[in-house]
Amino acid sequence: MFKKSFALFLITFICFLLIGCNTSQLDNSPEANPTENRNPDSTNSSEKTNSSAETQPEESIYTVNNFEYASITNISTNGDVITLEFTYTGENELDLGEWFVLETYENGTWYTLPYDIENCWQLLAYPVAPNQSKSLDYNLKYVYEPLSTGKYRIVTSVLDFIETGNYTKYYLAAEFEIE
Repeated sequence: MFKKSFALFLITFICFLLIGCNTSQLDNSPEANPTENRNPDSTNSSEKTNSSAETQPEESIYTVNNFEYASITNISTNGDVITLEFTYTGENELDLGEWFVLETYENGTWYTLPYDIENCWQLLAYPVAPNQSKSLDYNLKYVYEPLSTGKYRIVTSVLDFIETGNYTKYYLAAEFEIE
């Protein structure tokens, strides 16, 4: 009897543990929840899902290139890969990541392109020390359909990292053209 009671308790405990492991509600950034297209500072989860099969480009929600200590100093494109070189002159550590979105420029306005939510990004951080540069490759083929002729920009987030739990997120962008 004791073994059966203990097994039932253990199974119940594991079920509660698994139910409680859904942490997607804790981080409402577009990087953590790529299926939601919303203001990056918003916590409203009732907004539209961003899936290339379901949506059209929407007007950009990102304020970019407003961090005086970090910039994208070089951009190169090679087929499906965009290489960005970041330069950082601040005092803290700068953290770069693999998250990005592409935007297209039409009639004087930037529009965020829909992306494939099934093949999104790994949420990794690549540190950059003060007064250093770092290059990162962004692979488009897993997230976006092939780009047609036009003017585009890639938007990515960076963190001005002070200590665990104490950071400020900024968005940097670089423009490029497909001819």
